[in-house]
Amino acid sequence: MVEYTVCSVVNEDSKDIGSCIVKALSRVEYDVEEFVGPVASRKYSNIYAMLVAVMLTQNTSDANAFKALKQLEKVTGLDPHKIVSVGEEVIAEAIRVAGMYRVRAKRIVMAVKQLLEMFGDKADKVCELDDSEARRLLLSLPGVGLKTADVVLLMYCRKPAFPVDTHIRRICSRVGLGSSYEHISKTFLCVVGRDVEKLVDVHLKLITIGRKYCRPTKPKCDSCPLQVCCKYAKSKATGNSKS
Repeated sequence: MVEYTVCSVVNEDSKDIGSCIVKALSRVEYDVEEFVGPVASRKYSNIYAMLVAVMLTQNTSDANAFKALKQLEKVTGLDPHKIVSVGEEVIAEAIRVAGMYRVRAKRIVMAVKQLLEMFGDKADKVCELDDSEARRLLLSLPGVGLKTADVVLLMYCRKPAFPVDTHIRRICSRVGLGSSYEHISKTFLCVVGRDVEKLVDVHLKLITIGRKYCRPTKPKCDSCPLQVCCKYAKSKATGNSKS
């Protein structure tokens, strides 16, 4: 069982913190329209479009990633063969708004080309692979890291995965889960299990917390729904009470 394998490497303290977070998140609401990047790209019918969409969100805002995606769609229709055939210069110009556009263009073309060589027009078969095998394959593509692979697996393949972005890593560091990508991911996979819709819900709610409350500077701990679980918030409150 995947749950047993994941939970076997997560300590009890982490499970308790993860469970506290998931429970506290039940009171959090979010607007799916705020997640215009990979979430919006779920309307596309092939894994190539999803992969490119998520790659465009790397180290940039969702808003800029979405603008770049729409411009790339105008140029290529997000057709993998067209993406490869038009070349890096055309791709780079189309996605300029996302920043680091030449590096992004090279990685996108290389990743799409490699996936085409493996699967051709049937790349959705990636989603039919075993969970760990699908993840390893995606991670073997140029420019695809842990978060990108996990977003594709969760949002497109509907496989149990838990992507950890900058917001989630910051929150987890403050609450006491640490900053290790794999540890954070496995903790929530252990607590939530294989319920894909719940994993999506927890993922997006944590990003919402990171945007609205657990900010890099001047976090709003007093009003944060996670303060009951958070070591940082508790230490901050103790410090204020002594001043």
